Amino acid sequence: MTDEATKKPLKLEIVEELDEDEREFRALRRDIDGAKGVSAIGIVSITVSRKPEENEFFRTHPDFMPIIPIVNIEVGMERQFFAVTDNMVVALAGIGITVSDHRLYMVVTPRGAVRIIPINVESDNDYVRSKEIGLIEGTREWVRLYRDAENRNYKVFPAPVGRFSDPIWPELKHAKIFRVAFRDKGRMVDTPDPHCSSSGQPVINLSNVLALPFAEIWSEDFEWIPKRGERPNVLCYGARELRSGRTLRLWRDQLLGSTSPNRTDSQALFLSFVFNAEGASRLSLRWQLPAKIIDLSTLFRCVVNGRIVPQGKGLLGALAYYGIPSVDAIYKDKIRQLIMRGWTSAQENKHEILKYVMTDVDPLFELLSRLMAEPEFELGTALHWGEFAAVSALMEHRGLPLDMELIPDLLDEKAWTYVRDAVVPKINAQYDVYVQDKAGEWHFNNDKFAALCARLAAPARARQNAEDQTGRGIRWEE
Repeated sequence: MTDEATKKPLKLEIVEELDEDEREFRALRRDIDGAKGVSAIGIVSITVSRKPEENEFFRTHPDFMPIIPIVNIEVGMERQFFAVTDNMVVALAGIGITVSDHRLYMVVTPRGAVRIIPINVESDNDYVRSKEIGLIEGTREWVRLYRDAENRNYKVFPAPVGRFSDPIWPELKHAKIFRVAFRDKGRMVDTPDPHCSSSGQPVINLSNVLALPFAEIWSEDFEWIPKRGERPNVLCYGARELRSGRTLRLWRDQLLGSTSPNRTDSQALFLSFVFNAEGASRLSLRWQLPAKIIDLSTLFRCVVNGRIVPQGKGLLGALAYYGIPSVDAIYKDKIRQLIMRGWTSAQENKHEILKYVMTDVDPLFELLSRLMAEPEFELGTALHWGEFAAVSALMEHRGLPLDMELIPDLLDEKAWTYVRDAVVPKINAQYDVYVQDKAGEWHFNNDKFAALCARLAAPARARQNAEDQTGRGIRWEE
């Protein structure tokens, strides 16, 4: 026999070729290597939620149980889940967002609705643990969960035998299921890439802003021709999206009769400085208000409360406070005057105005980054304040009926002084809460107001003491 014949036969080793989804899925998993599955045939939707639909029967997939780093954030009444790559865990921790490992359970209802339920593997909460027991039970039979508020856990109820047929699972690889549920819906936090401004120059590291759990992060600004007592007569719109760099500069004729040119659902965050104005402009164009808003004016005022702000609390003052480059006040006032002259002046200076509108857009990303580094910043609170700004815009849009023939007279400084000087002395004679300076100007006085409160409270205290002595106690209805 030849040497070749005595050699052991070669064994052909088949190396699995991973597509991009499989590589990403395996890199994220904390338990085992990436899962295999059958080829995809397509699926309508897979949602991610904290629990199955209450009182609806479900089955749990017996094999899809990967452990993935997840951040969950409570925004309003919603709890949102985002998968996080390893390189972003530290960045998120830097803005106070904790990442924890979650086991993902896939459930399906008799109607075919598919959900991913993340369970924190480190939690010892009774609701979480009892919910996981129900999910595991769902791998064997149809079950439903019932929230037992008294015992602070979930009860698991099986469906009658034979009520439902076998579950129908999506014919997708596990990696594809993960992609549909997370990446395709913007629920991936994976990029610390720096952002470049419109001039191509790198801006301050915006990794903390990019780490925010939103698919798109927009900064926007409107310019309009003001008219007292009327809704904004919008002239133009400028906006930029941070992740993609997509830029919008739209003139009046491109705005009318359209809908919002950018997505406004809960996966898109909008930045503004005093959103009341942007919200009112959107409403006057019949555009949707964004679901998620951060008003940087509110954040800045919270941070500098009690501090000296040399250049004021407006946008230019906020940018100057953090040393962020901006246009000067003279240029800003020049463009505003061009706009306020009316449509003819605005049309003649269209190019300059469209250039100007972006000067109130681009600095907001860096301003947010600086504000996020402040100890006062908390994402949930900032978004809650944004909701209030949107409500304020709605109130201003709907407004109150005003007598526009009378209002200008009341707003006149001399007329207001006359009304004040006629009314305040009569009020002060009864309550004594105003003081008059050497120039004859009236001013509300906090010390006098405190004294008034003490005087008004004294009879109530005396009556309470008398009732206590007679054993009657306090009659709260009084």
